[in-house]
Amino acid sequence: MIPLTDTRGSAPPRLEHLLEVVTDGVLALDVQGRPTYVNTRAERLLGRTRNELLGRRLWTVLPELEEAELGRACHRALAEGVPTTVEEYLASLGAWLESQVFPTGEGLLVLLRDVTELKHLVRSRWRAERLAEELSRSEARFRSLVVATSTILWTTDATGNIQEDSPTWCDFTGQSYDKWRSGIGWQEAIHPEDRARVSAAWKRAFAARGLYEVEYRLRRADGAYTPVVSRGVPVLELDGSVREWVGSITDITAQRRARQALEIISEASSALSSTLDLRQALERLTRSLVPRFAGWCGLYLRQGKGPLERVAFTDVDPIRALRLRKAGRLLEGPYAIPTEVLESGRPEPIPLLTEEVLTSETDEARRELRRAFMGMKGVAVPIALDGRKLGVLVLALGDEYRAYDADDVRVAEELAHRAAITVEHARLFELARQERDRAEEANRAKDDFLATVSHELRTPLTAILGWASILRTGTLTPDKQARALETVERSARAQAQIVDDLLDISRIVAGRMRLEMQPVQLVPVVEAALDAVRPAAAARNIRLESQLAAGSGPVQGDAQRLQQVAWNLLTNAIKFTPEGGRVAVRLQRLEEHVELQVSDSGKGIEPSFLPHVFERFRQADGSATRRYGGLGLGLAIVRHLVELHGGTIQAHSEGEGRGASFSVRLPLAATRTSEGSSTRDTPGLPDPSLSAYLPDLSGVRVLVADDEQGTRELLRVLLEDRGAVVTSASNSAEALERLKREPPDLLVSDIGMPDEDGYTLIRRVRALPPAQGGQVPAAALTAYTRLEDRTRALSAGFQVYVPKPVDPIELVMALANLINRFARS
Repeated sequence: MIPLTDTRGSAPPRLEHLLEVVTDGVLALDVQGRPTYVNTRAERLLGRTRNELLGRRLWTVLPELEEAELGRACHRALAEGVPTTVEEYLASLGAWLESQVFPTGEGLLVLLRDVTELKHLVRSRWRAERLAEELSRSEARFRSLVVATSTILWTTDATGNIQEDSPTWCDFTGQSYDKWRSGIGWQEAIHPEDRARVSAAWKRAFAARGLYEVEYRLRRADGAYTPVVSRGVPVLELDGSVREWVGSITDITAQRRARQALEIISEASSALSSTLDLRQALERLTRSLVPRFAGWCGLYLRQGKGPLERVAFTDVDPIRALRLRKAGRLLEGPYAIPTEVLESGRPEPIPLLTEEVLTSETDEARRELRRAFMGMKGVAVPIALDGRKLGVLVLALGDEYRAYDADDVRVAEELAHRAAITVEHARLFELARQERDRAEEANRAKDDFLATVSHELRTPLTAILGWASILRTGTLTPDKQARALETVERSARAQAQIVDDLLDISRIVAGRMRLEMQPVQLVPVVEAALDAVRPAAAARNIRLESQLAAGSGPVQGDAQRLQQVAWNLLTNAIKFTPEGGRVAVRLQRLEEHVELQVSDSGKGIEPSFLPHVFERFRQADGSATRRYGGLGLGLAIVRHLVELHGGTIQAHSEGEGRGASFSVRLPLAATRTSEGSSTRDTPGLPDPSLSAYLPDLSGVRVLVADDEQGTRELLRVLLEDRGAVVTSASNSAEALERLKREPPDLLVSDIGMPDEDGYTLIRRVRALPPAQGGQVPAAALTAYTRLEDRTRALSAGFQVYVPKPVDPIELVMALANLINRFARS
């Protein structure tokens, strides 16, 4: 190869002139990579002058080239002596370079060519080819999509003549392509009633060169019409003229049916929520569905586990509806009651009602009524909520309606679900109303009870206060004084009985009624109760009859509470038996039970009140004009006491004026005493005749602490009458002072006192040394009578607990026993 430069580093003039005019850059390198010749084009391509490049290593001046393809090609050509051509984009130069490297005797000859424009041209051509290919594929996909979709696409020229082939139109309408292209097919496929309107819409859009949009009915290949919407827009040239029209025809059956379904459900929901009356709401539901969704709609409900009953229906035929209403329960609807649908929990189609189906109807009247529904078919949908089967919704239609499909069944299921919610809301509303009525009834009963309590307490109190005032005058004769005292005592005992009943009910409600269970023979218990009520029966000339079987056997129970049961039943019978009547008591053994029956010839019990006779505060006559007093608690207490003993009680009456009987059954005790053995003495009602045998308290010093002067005076008279020496105090501080000054033999203290109560007093007493009375026997006398009150009093330091109102005999006996117990210890 001829060298480009001579020994002085310059090319011959003629060669240099030739190299300067070529379009490629020419670069000669020695074996060290130093440029020995650079033409003008190479300067421009490399962005360096000859002076910057000659004599210096190229990789030093342009270090980025050494790691580029050009640098590697140069090193490879020097090492292998093989020409190399590379092409790359050099970011530092901002151009695509094609480099041809030739090894020479002096080093390398490098020809550089800028191929950026060529690259862009090639790339643009490649992109154009790819775009054309993509457009071709897109067009193929588009045509396939048009064929596959239900949407019909159309194009026309600027004058409105149809141009493009539309296989979807041909498949949808069943028309030929030629008929479609002619434009005649489009007009023929439109419903006759819609053609004028559609043509007018097209003419308006064509004249205005604007949007064309119109809904109409289009005939399908099977001859049926379906709703569609057609839309089209003009494609304009740059000068604003119309080049063509493009558009689509879309089947909107699904959208229209969805909209109609929403409207039906919305109207049904409005009907269901328009009233709180369930039957009216369901009737309005059926009216909202006929004739829009059905020709006949019926709704059947089931109460509890009972049969299905029609509660509402609407018929598109008013004459048929009138006949069905007149038929009543003879015909519930056009079909048999769909009980199987309710049991399966799934919608079931109702077959067409034909003459053949009617032949199976045995009842002639029913068959004639059902004949009016011939040609109807439909669907039955269960009405259920949270697994509870409530009823069935039946929808039927005739030939003028299209048959129900799966979408219609889903709408029917939604309607049934909303009906179920309405039924449930009505049930909850009725429960809430009943609860409100019960609460109001309970509130009225409470008010009536409080009024009755006030009346029952004030009535004996009037007698007590009245006779007490008269006795204070001292003008009564001895026999009238005796009558006055007897009345006062009887009235006081009546008040005490009222308080005891209230306390018993309180214990029962709180679950704190306690029984001292032991084997008890019922004969002496019932006899004691009979002895207690004999004076009241004799006063009204009521005959008491008793049949008490001696071998009735013992029961496990509390003797005092069982006597309370017998006494309450007897007093109740006597109260409601007129003068000269009869009250019978029978005690007998029935297998493993003992039965106590108390019957009377009194006013009896109305059948409507019989289920409530054992309820608290309930009285057959609770008015202000009632003939019989009482709180209405006695029988409620009896029932609870009997149940606490594991027994049952029943009431029976043939009606008003025919008497009543109450039967108590108690289980026999597991261990029986022999028939001749006696049981523990049964406590009875206090007998005033025992007062002569009360213990003598002569010389006993008693300190009484009570803030009520009346109570202090009563205790003073009562205890001094038995020989005691009584000192009284009106409060806790005074009592403590008297006790310290002169310790008594016995302390009787009230609990509820001002400033310091009885609990504080006894604690302060127990803190004293024995010499100052710290160990004096103490009895609590209080109107606080709950079980926890008794426990608190005994825990505070009292040895005896006596509830008010105080019975004089019981009080003296309790105090005497307390003194004797301490004397023995």
